[in-house]
Amino acid sequence: RVWKVRDGEGEREMGPTGKYELRAELRLHSADVRGVAVLRAGAAIASASRDHSLALWAAPDSDAPAARAGAAFDLAAAMQGHQNFVNAVIALTGVRGERELLVSASADKTVAVWDVATASRVAMGGAHSASVCSLAQVSLERLGSLVSNPSSALAAFLSCSWDHTARLWLLSTSESNQELDLCCVQAIDAHEGPVWDACEVEALDVSLTCGGDRRLAAWSHRNSSSHLKSSACIGSVVAHDDVARAVCSLSRSRVASASNDGSVRIWALTRSAGAITFQCCRVLAAAHSGHFVYSLAAALVPAAGPSSFSGEPGFLLCSGGEDNCANLMHGSESEAGGIAVEVLQSIPHCGTVWTVALDCARGDVVTGCSDGVVRVFTRDRERMAPDEVREAYAAAVKSREIAAQTVSDVDVTKLPSSDAALAKPGSREGENKLVRNAVTGKAEAYMWSATEQKWEKVGDVVDKSSAAGGGGLGGVQTMINGKLYDFAFDVELIKGEPNRKLGFNRGENPYVAAQRFIDDNEISQEFLDQIASFIEQQVPAYALDDGTSAASDPFTGGNRYIPRSSGSAFQSAAGASASDGSPFTADRYRPGGSSVTASNGSAGIDGSPLTAGRYRPVGMDDVSQKPGSDSANASKHIPYAHGMIVFSHSDILEKIEAKLVAYDGAAALDDVQKTTLHSVFNVLRADSSLAVFTDEQLELVCSMLSWPVSSVFPVVDVLRLVIARPSGSAYIFGAQQKVDVLSKIVEYFGMPDAPAPVLIMALRLLCNMFRNRISGGAVRQNMERVIAAACPAAERVAGSDCGSGGGGTGEKVREALSALLLNYAQLVASSAGTWHERSILIRSVLRCLTSFRKDPKELHTYRLLVALGTLAHESPAGRDLVLELEGADAIAAVAHVSARVRSVAEEIAKILVL
Repeated sequence: RVWKVRDGEGEREMGPTGKYELRAELRLHSADVRGVAVLRAGAAIASASRDHSLALWAAPDSDAPAARAGAAFDLAAAMQGHQNFVNAVIALTGVRGERELLVSASADKTVAVWDVATASRVAMGGAHSASVCSLAQVSLERLGSLVSNPSSALAAFLSCSWDHTARLWLLSTSESNQELDLCCVQAIDAHEGPVWDACEVEALDVSLTCGGDRRLAAWSHRNSSSHLKSSACIGSVVAHDDVARAVCSLSRSRVASASNDGSVRIWALTRSAGAITFQCCRVLAAAHSGHFVYSLAAALVPAAGPSSFSGEPGFLLCSGGEDNCANLMHGSESEAGGIAVEVLQSIPHCGTVWTVALDCARGDVVTGCSDGVVRVFTRDRERMAPDEVREAYAAAVKSREIAAQTVSDVDVTKLPSSDAALAKPGSREGENKLVRNAVTGKAEAYMWSATEQKWEKVGDVVDKSSAAGGGGLGGVQTMINGKLYDFAFDVELIKGEPNRKLGFNRGENPYVAAQRFIDDNEISQEFLDQIASFIEQQVPAYALDDGTSAASDPFTGGNRYIPRSSGSAFQSAAGASASDGSPFTADRYRPGGSSVTASNGSAGIDGSPLTAGRYRPVGMDDVSQKPGSDSANASKHIPYAHGMIVFSHSDILEKIEAKLVAYDGAAALDDVQKTTLHSVFNVLRADSSLAVFTDEQLELVCSMLSWPVSSVFPVVDVLRLVIARPSGSAYIFGAQQKVDVLSKIVEYFGMPDAPAPVLIMALRLLCNMFRNRISGGAVRQNMERVIAAACPAAERVAGSDCGSGGGGTGEKVREALSALLLNYAQLVASSAGTWHERSILIRSVLRCLTSFRKDPKELHTYRLLVALGTLAHESPAGRDLVLELEGADAIAAVAHVSARVRSVAEEIAKILVL
């Protein structure tokens, strides 16, 4: 593709590849850059950072000769005024009098307006009750009667906050004409979680918001009263499988959204009779290889007329994500009326790309990164940074050491040689491959660049000892937000939302680590003691010894406050239950039970290999829980509070590998494939949820599903382990999949000759799909088909094995089936599932209770009853269906199995009679 850039000097071809290269690095901030904005048609850039400041950068004069030689941006102003992280910044356009204004949003719950000419704050508003995370300008013409004095109105914008609201602000001139009047004229309150982003679709006269409830919602300010309530929403859709993080306008009727589920989705909007309907046109499931996508920016590529983004008509979409990349995509209308999207380039960074912006005047890309640097990328060869600057940046990216616990325990001798492996073109932009350098013999990671049509090195794979630099457990350190820590724990702040990482170094004061976690994740200060107490209980005693007393709070200077809870404030599900002293829970009882994902294939509760269990700060597990709410009488077992049940580990990897290698059928593995297979097991031996598979590895594993059902058992076994890792799930259930794994698994249930071990591993694989948002969406969409096939197959095997004693194949089938049904029950109950879904599950659970009643086992019976209670809990229709199907009799018939089962049965009885 030949790209052209148009400016005052005419057209210049930037071909033949049109690849973006570094133009400038803007260094000032001491913490993550969370927002960037382009001003004055690319003549300046504003940045917002977690160091509590904003910066204004002046671009070189485009007419000066220096600008054609990659001259650096100048720092025009550093602006202070917020008391906490600055999360976003936008430049207001079309302001009367051509006044240049910026708006910033902060974790201090305020928004501020800044005069660019004087670099001073001219207005401030504080209507939110929690961190303000994003901003979007709104056209004044859309506000109607909300603008009481049009002659003084300057601009309007939306702010989005963690307080579950978005606010509409009107900026006007004041009598002094120095300070401006900033007034909140409307509140948008319809999301059931944090509101993460907003945008305007002016052609349809709507604003869109997206939030933690996974929804996109549409609003029309013109036809509203002074305060917009939930009932005024004119359209919404559940847009993603996880938190919806970003939304931006693409054209007159199309928008893009991005999510923690790793996908970018293109939507067509239609307005009819005052209502907005959403239709998903395209799902880019592997936009960032399954990693969180944090930001979006878009620009039109018109069919005619001036544009800095030349090429086929359509739009240019830029996204930034957790995978340290900014991705550029081109979209256009397909002949069939859909949307065709092509990934043009992945621009690697040295950290998380929090924010992106497009300079529509020059065709440049601006990014903000977790390393505190603002970067500008261009296709204009004359404005690129000097060769030595670009080479230094490329070296910084390439020299990133990928710790072995992140990629794998790599047996370098088994990796393909770089000469042969890199001679084969990649299949898609951003594809990863591990190779052995033919000269040095070291392991290296490469990424395929579709624009350059070549493999580009992205890092060296190092062993644990050299990556750790000492480390904590076994000398291995974990990287969190660009820093290495001796210990790392997965922490679930809010049930249903992704875990956060808590890092701690040997000899560090637990209160320092606790305060850092609070600051990084913007949670309440009242959890300081609880987090510090959790660290003290989880790390070895030697790790706490720094030669000073650990009983002093460095933030108050006094002795450490001891919470009145008798247990850990961060409760491991492996520990004993405790009543906590958190004001968020009002002494709610916390049920215990094992949470450690067990080895040898046995089930456990969804656990991180880094911590051997999942940890939740007490009182932060329910997004609907409000401070001071009365939950002292919460049930002991229902709803289920321990997370999804998974089968994600095995201590017989060597035996599984040997079984696969020994297969001598028609599709037996050759020597090259055996080497690739061995590298798959190296990744699995790393025992990390962050382990990364290459496409080549996963393509091989999926292809082995073609083996006869009599021999496929070890293939399904290794697949259920692969799917439990995010990169494996993203490939197998993403856009690049070549084998329909889920359909193949369901097919096994219908085969009369399918061996019991195949069915056991197939059920365990399905359970593992709930661990990841991408695969979880797939298993939910196919719930009716999966259950219709799995239940009869399980009953067939279990029935033939009844009474054979513990540990038989029948018991293992029931163990996996009960886990599957409980996972489905949690998913449907926690995400406002449809009545059809709930009905299918209730009928299936009762069917299993009746079928297995002759030989009930405690674990299976307990899970089935908890699933039933979870589905009936807070669902009148669910309770009625259980009674209609004589569920009370089925429950009573198994209540004798154990004291725990009897306790659950009593809870369900209370639910059914209320």
